[in-house]
Formats: sequence, C-alpha cells, structure tokens
Amino acid sequence: EIKKVKVTAQHLLSCKDDVKYLQKRSDLKELADDKKMRRTLVRMNKKEHQKHLEEERKAAGDEQAALEAMRNQFKSSTSTPTVYHVIKFLHEHMGRLPTTDCQACDKPVLPRSAAALAKAKHRGSKWPEPVVCGHWFHWKCLDKFLTSPPFVKQCRHCQRTVQHAHWTTDVAKLEKRWAAAQAKKRELGEIMDFMGMDD
Repeated sequence: EIKKVKVTAQHLLSCKDDVKYLQKRSDLKELADDKKMRRTLVRMNKKEHQKHLEEERKAAGDEQAALEAMRNQFKSSTSTPTVYHVIKFLHEHMGRLPTTDCQACDKPVLPRSAAALAKAKHRGSKWPEPVVCGHWFHWKCLDKFLTSPPFVKQCRHCQRTVQHAHWTTDVAKLEKRWAAAQAKKRELGEIMDFMGMDD
C-alpha cells in the first residue's frame, strides 16, 4: 500500500543537504589514496551520522511533546461536547423513528402500540433494524432485500448502497447462495408435481 507523505520545506532542505553530502563523499572517495583525504572522509561520515542522530532525537521529542499536548487537552476538556453529540444523534435519528417507514415494504417500521413492540422477537420478521446509511427496515424485509438479486441495491431515501454487518457484501457468495436456494426450490417443486401435491 502506497502511503501519501506531506513534503515540507524542512524535508526539501534535508534532501538538499543529503545530496551535497553524497556528492562530497563521492569526490573524496576518488581521492581515497591520499591519507589526509581518508581522514577527512571519516570525519565527515561521523559528523553526518551525528547530525542524523540529533534529527531523530528532535523528531522523537517533537512527537512526545505533541502526544503530551493531546493528553493535557483531553484532561482539561469536559464531557459536555460528547453528551451534546449523543443527544443530538438521539433526537435526529431516534426521535423520528415512530413515523419512519420500512424502506422495503413502506409499512411503519415500529408497531402501532408499545405492547406489540414489547412482544416483538429480537430479529424476528418485524424487528426494526437500521442499516449503515441510518435508514430502517424490518428484519425480514432487509434479509430479502439483501439476499435477492440484484445484490447491490441503493437506499431509496439517500441513494447510498444498503449494507449491514449481519449480511455479507461479497456478491459472488450471495449469487452462489441464491442459485443453491433456487435449485432446492425447483427440486421440491418437481417432487411435489411428481407426487401430485399442490403448493
């Protein structure tokens, strides 16, 4: 994976210094037979190594300072912003839920009475379930919506692709399961026809 790196003026200056160092080192290597030049080359290498060590220490110090600043910021902050966003989410997404329709069958996603909702089985046919885009389906409607072709469908409300963690997004797997279910359905139909049984 290729990662994008932001190049700063400091990076460019560092590259320029490195190029100068390499050029000078190359020139001195050509004169390596000269004892004085060899000593100069050794000193230059040591100096360059020391420079890189100092840059690494400085970078590590800057990173540590940034982390410390973030810790201090979190320590000094209050929980009010977090509570605000939670309340805002509940108001915007849950407050209108009683009047929300299932995106597949267009019927109210919640039962008309609280008693009926209390009796609803978890992930039963009429269990209300949100998808990634934030809109709602009945559990059974969502299962049919995501497991029947075409397998990539858009939400009618926001046009985003409908996805849910409980259902795979692998089209090849969905096609294979659909084909197996249809084959089984045909076989059962043929058996019932052979035995003279009605559907």
